[in-house]
Amino acid sequence: MKFLGALAILLAIGSIGACIWWSIVLWHIDRSRRRVPRLNRAPALEANPPSVSVIIPAHNEGARIGPAVTGILAQEYPDLELIVVLDRCSDDTRAHAVAASNGDARVRIVDVHTCPADWAGKCHAAAAGAAVARGALLLFSDADVRFEPTALRRAVALARAQGVGLASMLPVLEVRHLFELAWQPVASFMLMRLFPAERVNRQEGPRPFANGQFLLFTREAYERAGGHEGVRSALLEDIAFATKTWRGGKGDRVGLFASDGFVRTAMYDSVDAFRSGWKRIFIESSGRRPRYLRRLALEIATTGIGAPLIAVMSIVCWSTFWNHLDAGGRFVITIAGTSGIIALLLQVATTWAFLVRARASKWGIILWPFGALAVFRILREASADLIASRPIRWGGRSYVLEPR
Repeated sequence: MKFLGALAILLAIGSIGACIWWSIVLWHIDRSRRRVPRLNRAPALEANPPSVSVIIPAHNEGARIGPAVTGILAQEYPDLELIVVLDRCSDDTRAHAVAASNGDARVRIVDVHTCPADWAGKCHAAAAGAAVARGALLLFSDADVRFEPTALRRAVALARAQGVGLASMLPVLEVRHLFELAWQPVASFMLMRLFPAERVNRQEGPRPFANGQFLLFTREAYERAGGHEGVRSALLEDIAFATKTWRGGKGDRVGLFASDGFVRTAMYDSVDAFRSGWKRIFIESSGRRPRYLRRLALEIATTGIGAPLIAVMSIVCWSTFWNHLDAGGRFVITIAGTSGIIALLLQVATTWAFLVRARASKWGIILWPFGALAVFRILREASADLIASRPIRWGGRSYVLEPR
C-alpha cells in the first residue's frame, strides 16, 4: 500500500509536469505561427525590383544540380542571374549544370579547384560566387533546395516589406526515407527550441539565426557583415552570418520566414549522413559546449520518451490499482490518471501543430518517441565527439572542433 501510494504521487507529479511542459510548447508554437512572416502572405513585388544574384556552391552534386538550376531559371523574376560554383568537384556536376542551363545567358559557372586551410569549403566557394555577382541582392542557396516559380519574387517582396538586411527561410523538409519520417521532425523541433522563430524576428534583443539553405542579403548588409570572409571558418555560416549581421551596428535586421511550401529541400540520403549532418548542426548551434549538448539530450529524452511513458503508466495504474488504495491514494491516482490523459492529448496537439506548421507527415505524432530516441543518441554522440576531438566531415573536408 505504501509503495502504491508513493508511486501514485510520483506519477501525479510526472504527469502534471508533462501537462505544463506541453502547454508551454504549444503556446510558443501558436505564437510563432501568428508572428512569423509567411511567403503565402507576401505583398506584391514592386514595379522595378532590385536585381538578384543566386549563388549555389556545389561540391559533387551531380545528382542534384540539374533540378536546382532549372528551378532557379523558372523563377518569375525579371532580373536575376545564377552563379553555380563548382567546389573541387570530382564528379559530373559541371556536365549536369551545363545541360540544365541549356545555353541560358543568365547562368555563370565558376570553378574552384582549391580551398585554403583556414576556410570552410562551402564558405570559400560562396565567396568566389559573390566576388563575380552583379546583383543588388545576393541569394545563397544549396543544390538540394527546390523553388516554386513564385518563390523568389515572394521572398524579395516580403524581405523588402519587412526591411531586413538578411532574410532567411524555413523550407519544407521532404521525406524520402522511413527514418526521416520519425527523425527529421524531432531534430527540427530541437533546433527551433534553440532558436524560436518569434525571437529571431524581434527588433529588440533578437536571437540571431538563419538557415544556410536560403540566405537573401542586401549587398550592403552582406558587405557590412564582412562577407563570407568574415565567417570563413564557420561550419554553420548561416548562424554566424545572422549574428554578424545583427551586431553590425548599422541597423541590419535578420528576418526568418515560413516558406509555406514555396521552398523545399531533401537533406540526407542515408542514416549515416543524417546523423553526421545533424551532429554538426547541433554542435555549432550549441556553441560547441558538450555539457549543453548533454542537457539537450536529457531534455528530449525526458519530454519525448519519459513524458508519454509516465502518462501511459499513470492511466494504467489509475485503472488497475484504484480499488487497492485508501481514499487519499485514490484521490492522488485519479489526479495522476487524469493528468496522464491530458498530457497525452497535449502532446498530440503540440506535435500535430508543429507538424502542420512544418508541413510534415502526421505519422510523426505516433513516431515521435522513436525520433526522440534517435535525436537523443545524436546529441550524446555529438558531445562525445567534441570531447574526444573526433573529426567532422563536411563539404569534402574533415574538421576537428574544439569544445568550449
